[in-house]
Amino acid sequence: MIAVSRLFLDNFDNIQVAWGKVGMKMTQIALLSGANDLAGTMFTDDVSGDAGASGSDYLDPKDMERIVIDIGRSLRQRNTLYEIV
Repeated sequence: MIAVSRLFLDNFDNIQVAWGKVGMKMTQIALLSGANDLAGTMFTDDVSGDAGASGSDYLDPKDMERIVIDIGRSLRQRNTLYEIV
């Protein structure tokens, strides 16, 4: 879905992966398939919790870094305007 989105939605600069909803391995696959934004930590993600997901509210920055390093990428912090912090 991410790769197809990249092909058809060429007016979107950034496509985010919601790691809490798809899991760590699918997050890596999505990042390799065209997504370029690893969703950050949400301290109140009631939607995922209500849907039965566990541990979807916090991802340690060290785990974030491991996810992207394992696929040959580097982790960068950005603000809401996608400017590097």
